[in-house]
Amino acid sequence: MNKLPLLSGDFYLESYHRLLEISRGDHIDQQFTRFSKAFNWSDQYDSSVLNFEDYQAFVLTDPSYNLLWVDQGFSDMTGYHSHDVIGKKPNMLHGQNTKDSERKLFRSLLASNEVFTTRITNHKKSGQAYICEVKIVPLFDQNNELSHYIALERELAA
Repeated sequence: MNKLPLLSGDFYLESYHRLLEISRGDHIDQQFTRFSKAFNWSDQYDSSVLNFEDYQAFVLTDPSYNLLWVDQGFSDMTGYHSHDVIGKKPNMLHGQNTKDSERKLFRSLLASNEVFTTRITNHKKSGQAYICEVKIVPLFDQNNELSHYIALERELAA
């Protein structure tokens, strides 16, 4: 019988996934607070920047834009469950109706590492196109290094 050794990452991943499971169903502001404490984000933004009330979904990525976590609102909006998207990049939602000009604008706004709000045409798991208003907030650690991005999203009429 072949046995593989346990790696320290195994324990980290188990704890990380447990943290994510606990977060499901909470309001976006509670999720943000939990992640902020867990990742030691600086509190550089005031409540006007982090106004969660107008959004349906909360998404967390690393600095390379890999999806680390999505809430139930994201699943409800897109049809993708967390196990479908974790580890992928959000541009997996782009499709035939996503305009090159939208992609180009989005990339240039991301490069600024500033808070921004824009609209982009995304596609649900079913293939249906929809307009997504997204607010991107870059998050920095206590050393002022980019740590994560959050995306607050809501579906607009297509």
